[in-house]
Amino acid sequence: MPRILSGYLHENDSDDEDKPPNFAQCVQSNSLRKQPTHDLFSWAIVEAGREFEHYTPDHVAENHGIPECLLARHIDSEIKGDKDVLSLPWAMLSVILFALLMLTHEPIDAHQSFEHSLEFDIVENANFAFTTPGHMGHKDVNDVHNHPDFWSWMNKGFMPLYFPSEVAVSEDSGLDLGPLSKQEKLKYLFLNRKMGPVKLAQERAEILDCLNEDMARTYNYTCTRSRSIDMNLEPTEWTVAQNDLIEDASKTVWFTSFDLPSQQRLKDLEAALWLDAYTTIVQVSFITYDGDSDLLRLTNLNFMFSRTGHIWKKFVQKSIKLHPYASAWPYVVDILFYMQVTFLFACEVKEIVTHVRKRKPLLATFKEYMGIWNAVDWTFIILAYSILALWILRVRLVGEIRDE
Repeated sequence: MPRILSGYLHENDSDDEDKPPNFAQCVQSNSLRKQPTHDLFSWAIVEAGREFEHYTPDHVAENHGIPECLLARHIDSEIKGDKDVLSLPWAMLSVILFALLMLTHEPIDAHQSFEHSLEFDIVENANFAFTTPGHMGHKDVNDVHNHPDFWSWMNKGFMPLYFPSEVAVSEDSGLDLGPLSKQEKLKYLFLNRKMGPVKLAQERAEILDCLNEDMARTYNYTCTRSRSIDMNLEPTEWTVAQNDLIEDASKTVWFTSFDLPSQQRLKDLEAALWLDAYTTIVQVSFITYDGDSDLLRLTNLNFMFSRTGHIWKKFVQKSIKLHPYASAWPYVVDILFYMQVTFLFACEVKEIVTHVRKRKPLLATFKEYMGIWNAVDWTFIILAYSILALWILRVRLVGEIRDE
């Protein structure tokens, strides 16, 4: 093998001179460059006037040859391509292990099923606007368009649904199966366990200067805006989920049942104008637990009163698994995934040490080391360890919740 090829193909050599030059450097190094050459194959010497004639690669190889530096550069790129292909199984393993890690810790199917069931029940069964004989309510939560509608939905729809007092029977059956037992009253949707009371909270508007102070004074108008969410357009579920309710604690009400005192309390709230023009968000919240999937879920139904008069409605549900390591599989997947991440970290550190030992300037060393795939590797490593830190924090907080 010529010296130039042997030097180019030893990837562990530390001298820059042994690395394949780029195309321009290779062509410029040809001592015959002063003679007329082909426009595309710059090392091929041609007669004057034939610089743009069509040549096939086979013709060039047979009659003009290939510079050793270009051949070495091509072989070097092929070797790097082979290494990239060989790294694909490793990358696929990373994806598979991360997917398994997520699925073992977050039962996506249970999350979706639980969330859909709760929202469907409230939308379809928490009805109001009943007609005689009282079996059919013609409106649901999406038909709450003003303050009286909200109180009707609470009194006739949500509260009787969430706090039933008697065993349900079919229409016109004439059956009376009596009141629910204490344990039965703690159930919701057959198997879900109610955890604590229902919370009714609200956020109040922020008063600000009007754009037209003259009109405001003339008509005694007070200008307000929401403290947290822009409601000119319908807020997305993501926006509402990320929003922290700026709760007015003096307006917060708790309900543990829907007995006669609770029914009277709702009427008193309506009479006292608990809802008024300064209410921007009303949040109905409750917590349930599904023992089959070990999910503790917080459900927030948000009524958002825009300044234009429309009421937006959004369900936001958040759940956590109380025992994330109930079986051995989460341990196995976690260990395998982070063993791979740690191995990749060790390889990158080893590569950095190899470059540092060349004793080049820091900037030159960085440029030589930090290619696109090294950047991808470090991004993956940093994100993986960040997820691990957040996961450890979450497990610790969930443990505190479980202990309570």
